[in-house]
Amino acid sequence: MHGNGLRRRVYITIGITAILIIAAVSYVALNRTNLAVPGAPTQLQAIPGDGQVTLTWVAPANDGGSPIDIYRIYFMDAAAGTTSTSFVVPGLTNGQSYSFYVRAHNSVGLSSPSNTVSATPSASASSSNTTVSFINVGQGDSILIETSDSKHILIDAGPESADTTVISYLHARSVTTLDALIATHPDADHIGGADEVLAAFQVLRVYHPGFVTNTIAYGNFIAAVNAEGCPVYTDAQLNPGDMLPLSSSVSFQVLAIDSNAPDSNSASIVLKMSYGTVDFIFEGDAPASVESQIIANLAFSLNIDILKVSHHGSSSATSDAWLTATSPAIGVISVGTNSYGHPAADTLARLSVHGVQIYRTDLNGSVVITTNGTTWTVT
Repeated sequence: MHGNGLRRRVYITIGITAILIIAAVSYVALNRTNLAVPGAPTQLQAIPGDGQVTLTWVAPANDGGSPIDIYRIYFMDAAAGTTSTSFVVPGLTNGQSYSFYVRAHNSVGLSSPSNTVSATPSASASSSNTTVSFINVGQGDSILIETSDSKHILIDAGPESADTTVISYLHARSVTTLDALIATHPDADHIGGADEVLAAFQVLRVYHPGFVTNTIAYGNFIAAVNAEGCPVYTDAQLNPGDMLPLSSSVSFQVLAIDSNAPDSNSASIVLKMSYGTVDFIFEGDAPASVESQIIANLAFSLNIDILKVSHHGSSSATSDAWLTATSPAIGVISVGTNSYGHPAADTLARLSVHGVQIYRTDLNGSVVITTNGTTWTVT
């Protein structure tokens, strides 16, 4: 009897174990069958350069249930890979047309192809100038960049009260199309005029941090961006260190962007722009805590020539550590009549101690810096 009972218990144990194994296998199989290849990347664009093409695209909305591990770039029967949503294809022949498409890959397989784009690399005119205009919009920011290869980039659009000022300034500079509108963060003194700018000009792409606020200015901005229908890039597609494919002769590197920041100023897109050996940093309203994060990233080269001083010269930014790391020769403060005490006396003192020559839009009007990539002039 004891032997039969023992055998019965063994059989029951084996049976239960088999059921559990079958259930586990079935669970894994079921979950595998729920996975799929990702959707196709969208909004692929190609920016030609000297012997190269920069590609940028938007990640598919559906990753198939498994994270995308790589993007495959296809051209001329060749393929390259990247984990980012931008890629520079080097070693191309100037004057020859190339076609490109991108596919996303996850643990299941490859997506269908993105849209196909073509581009023809060409040598840039190194003798041309790049001009940066810090437009006098009162208490706010708006910066027009005209690159040596005839690209037009607008960083911020000032407060709503200055929308006609910004539009008139762009018209006076013969701007008809903006290759990019970069909204550093959603405060009204930076995006208040953006809806009118979007209505007045063709805008090819928009960048903003993706930080959401419940304000009229932000609502108007998003509505205008949606109406424009151009590609939009936020923190969902961009990371610190990414290069923005806006020009073949002037580089734009993201130093900071954070849609999950504790406040809108801390969400600011901070950009480094380089033309030849001349470097700018545009800070938006980034506070000292963001400056510290940028300094801590050893991959960044921060020694620059021109600094757009953060937050209208507020005491919350432009730390001694930041000025030591960046060592700018020129600091531009975009500021107007305000009740905040901008620019703060201690910020002006720090800039002076570090030997930075200060220009202010409230005192100097619009500040225009023109550079040939080696030297610069201020008017």
